[in-house]
Amino acid sequence: ASGRLQRWALRLQGYDFNIVHRKGSQHVVPDALSRGVEQLNLVTVRAEQWDAWYRRLHNNISQTPDRFPNWRKEGDNLFKLMHRKGNPEGSEWKLVIPKNLRQSVLTENHDEPTAGHLGYFKTKQRIASRYYWPGMNKDIARYIRDCETCKAQKPEQTRAAGFMGTRKVSKPWQIISTDLMGPFPLSGKRNRFILVVVDSFTKYTLLFPLTTATANNVKRVIEEEVFLIYGVPQYLICDNGKQYISDSFKKMVKAYECKILFNA
Repeated sequence: ASGRLQRWALRLQGYDFNIVHRKGSQHVVPDALSRGVEQLNLVTVRAEQWDAWYRRLHNNISQTPDRFPNWRKEGDNLFKLMHRKGNPEGSEWKLVIPKNLRQSVLTENHDEPTAGHLGYFKTKQRIASRYYWPGMNKDIARYIRDCETCKAQKPEQTRAAGFMGTRKVSKPWQIISTDLMGPFPLSGKRNRFILVVVDSFTKYTLLFPLTTATANNVKRVIEEEVFLIYGVPQYLICDNGKQYISDSFKKMVKAYECKILFNA
């Protein structure tokens, strides 16, 4: 069982009860408690809350309503007729929101307990079902992206990691890996970096201090301190650091008939 079910089982062990199945159609009250509360109250727009864009639009619709068939006004409120794609009969009137009320609409439909800090698409659907303003989708995306509660509580929505490949190794020094560490605080011998070399089969590790992490330094150590002393491996694994993708390093490794495998 999952960890959650195990915790439930432990907590319920202290009670004496019977579990009785009831059809969902007869289990209305608990089912209703699990549903989100639908907020039905619309924002009320007052004349003192108008911005220049809203005031100009309101005046134009008042003076020449025939030029704005998809707009109507009711007192201080403006409404826009929004058409659903591919369904003209499903058009609905949406309340137009001035600039200085948009923050309140975003807060009400994302931050409030009945909103639940939902993601972009559900929040957009919730707001778009009642309201309209130019650039609304961008404002919703920016508001949710900057929400501190969402950033602190919600896991990052990233793509699942791809399948990791395996490299079969059957003997020591067949495959070795190398990487650089640092910069570190300056040592007594003026070294600030460490070149790491690891044998993939035995995990035997070599560490070489370096004053600078240049391509020439890395090439010199790999050739003189590794290849010529421990032998030449079949494969050398490294990342795309500038030291390893340099022409001089690749030519040196190729000269020893060793193949470089880049892992990033």
